Amino acid sequence: VLMIIHPAVDHASEQMAITTPALEIPDGLRAAALPVGAILMFLAAIARMASRASIRQVASAVAVVALIGAVLWISKPALVAMGNYNLIVFFVLLIGVCVAGGIPIAFAFGTATMAYLTLATGAPMMIVVSRMDEGMSSLILLSVPLFVLLGSLLEISGLARTLIDFMAALLGHVRGGLQYVLLGAMFLVSGISGSKAADMAAIAPALFP
Repeated sequence: VLMIIHPAVDHASEQMAITTPALEIPDGLRAAALPVGAILMFLAAIARMASRASIRQVASAVAVVALIGAVLWISKPALVAMGNYNLIVFFVLLIGVCVAGGIPIAFAFGTATMAYLTLATGAPMMIVVSRMDEGMSSLILLSVPLFVLLGSLLEISGLARTLIDFMAALLGHVRGGLQYVLLGAMFLVSGISGSKAADMAAIAPALFP
């Protein structure tokens, strides 16, 4: 995350010269989501680490990461000389180490990609940021948080609880009734929202108790 903050800030500042055609605002305001998101992810990781790990565990984790980074940095000439075989080092060995260390698979691939671009190629880190920006710029992706918001509204308004109570009254007494209630509630909410993400946001909080 730290490696991407500076390129993300540069990308957002470059996009300020572009004006969006619909809203007629600087496009850098939209692109600023990348550095802001990276900073918030870093702060959230620090807060989570501070609440769940001891100082000794944090120190050992930092030492291990620093050791791996130092070994890769010292091996930079050898990695460049390996040619395409260095892909095995980054996208097999490094990803394996990250996954074995408990890093989520998406962040493991991101770490390997950024390490590869930094140590084995001369490509600027701006490429990663621009590709991320391009991948997240689709208007269709806006439907995901809006569907989750719809599911939350269904749950807050009490409609989801009413649907579950209705299904429980019909099927809750039979063997395996909870599964039937879940399926029936999902069918009913699906007709309202049309999104599985919204369905789970509406049904799960009411069913967990």
